[in-house]
Amino acid sequence: MPTFRLARPVIAAGLAACPLLLGSPALADQAFASPGLFLHLSIGQRMRLGALFDFRAGWDYERVRLCGGDPTRQYPVGGFAQMAWLWPGEITRFAAGGFAGGGTSTFVGTGELGVSYTSRIADALPGGVGIQAGTLGTAANVVEVALRGNLGFGGATDLSISLGARLPGRFGASCAIPGRPLRIEGQPLLARLWGTAEEVDAAALAWARDASAEAASVPAFLALARDLVAVG
Repeated sequence: MPTFRLARPVIAAGLAACPLLLGSPALADQAFASPGLFLHLSIGQRMRLGALFDFRAGWDYERVRLCGGDPTRQYPVGGFAQMAWLWPGEITRFAAGGFAGGGTSTFVGTGELGVSYTSRIADALPGGVGIQAGTLGTAANVVEVALRGNLGFGGATDLSISLGARLPGRFGASCAIPGRPLRIEGQPLLARLWGTAEEVDAAALAWARDASAEAASVPAFLALARDLVAVG
């Protein structure tokens, strides 16, 4: 089939480019790019099985936490491009659009909306342009499952389920590491915060807590210096 013969080198080029895209997961309030490969099951005129390559890029807004504290809140937004191959019929589908979502460093839910192009399915279903909408769930920033619906203007309408993984993970899980505080009977001795939560903006209060933890490392180093001086 001409469309599939054209899609073969495109799929191979996309998979070959994956190693070039590997890197660190997204940090707080930073751009990210993440490719993924998925097993793809389509239910429409008939059931078809295939593979889907998905590339996403965008911006990941995070609320940074102290390491060991509550899970990081994440709010990703960006765009995607997809290419799927389905069998039997050697059908190729391309899609592109935008996505947005929210969640924690453990699980992120995402919604997507875009346009698609499906190659000829049968004489009665010539394929063509359509609208694609879906919902995705990403666990541990790597494993992802997606449920999508495609409404083709030429009659190529179907539902699909995808399961696979991303490398690097689509979203990061950053955290702030405080200083090494002086401990009294096992409890960290933190610097005092002036004012109350009602008097300080929530963001300013979070920064103040981080500064308090960092300042707590100063007496710890002074105590170490004292001990070194004592032993000569």
